[in-house]
Amino acid sequence: MKKLIGLLLAYCTALNTYAAQNEWMVIDSKVVEQQFKVKVLLPDSYQQTEQQLEGEAVKHYPVLYTRSSDRRLALLRAQMSWLSHVQFAPFFESIIVVLPEVTANGEMDKFAKASGSADRLAIEVYQKDVIPYIDQHFRTQPFRMIEGFSTAANQILSIFLQQPSLFNVYMAFSPALALDNSGIVKRFEQLELSTDYQYRALYLNLGSFDENSEPFEQLQMLFNQRLKDKLPGLVTYAEDLSQHNYLSGPVIGLVDAGEKLFADRFPAIEQFEQTGTNGVNRYFAQLKQKYGFEIDSQNTHIDLAYFYVSLKRFADAQNVMTALLKNEPQSIFLHTRLADVQKQSGNNTQAKETLKRGLNLAKQAENTEAVTYIKARIKELK
Repeated sequence: MKKLIGLLLAYCTALNTYAAQNEWMVIDSKVVEQQFKVKVLLPDSYQQTEQQLEGEAVKHYPVLYTRSSDRRLALLRAQMSWLSHVQFAPFFESIIVVLPEVTANGEMDKFAKASGSADRLAIEVYQKDVIPYIDQHFRTQPFRMIEGFSTAANQILSIFLQQPSLFNVYMAFSPALALDNSGIVKRFEQLELSTDYQYRALYLNLGSFDENSEPFEQLQMLFNQRLKDKLPGLVTYAEDLSQHNYLSGPVIGLVDAGEKLFADRFPAIEQFEQTGTNGVNRYFAQLKQKYGFEIDSQNTHIDLAYFYVSLKRFADAQNVMTALLKNEPQSIFLHTRLADVQKQSGNNTQAKETLKRGLNLAKQAENTEAVTYIKARIKELK
């Protein structure tokens, strides 16, 4: 009976999660006399964190705003889920928000959309209607990303030029630059870098259509000559992906953008050889200034412990892991990592005791996978 009830609860939770993750929101616009519909996709852990114990910090999430159509949306969601499901993944777990289509004069075809004729109105709608609504109704971090593909990517570049403070990260995949009538290239040539561009990032890639090659090359040159290293915290990338199929552009580009734009979350561990955990903590305090929220440094601390093992600084390695476990005493994972450090340090007896504590936690949590894993590790130490 207990198992049946558990299955029913899991099924109900899955249904609720599915409904919440696919919910359309209707927003009464303050900018124009109409309503806008936005779709909100929540990460898998969103509902789980709502069930945290009273007094615990409830997780808040960065937001990825997208101009994606329904046809691509399922792929984007799957990619983001995969690219953020562990701490060392290239992206953060994020709320995905599908931005509404904002038009200046009724429906527009792709040529009108790519020309930038409705960009100013769209920026105002995003700034005054959509973003405040999402921040009010969902647990968001003050870190916003926006992405778009093809004609929609033109608008990403336009927002970066007109209102850079609106988003922290801009990703323009295979923009239809040849269709632009707003003078994107010229506007980048004339761009004056203000503090609004500090701690902003722009990723641009070239698709396979030849007509976009020339304006892309001009932008790539501008990125490298006028923008590179000119303002602290401003990061720009222009990558040529024209060798790939046009439809592969946003798929490959999203991975490439994540790995490049957020690489500083995974620093080279050698730089902390002398400064140790204090150095790691200082480094991640600086990242907080860039991202606006605290970045989890656990993986870097674990890497530091293994780095100390490689240097045969076993006491330092164990101290790093012990400090982590002190902050999260119920972590099964950290028990296994500490035991591994102890084993590599030649302290098999300590490693065995640590694994036994982890095994008890795994049994209490009914984590059968962890129980099996830890039992095998204990057996190796006999």
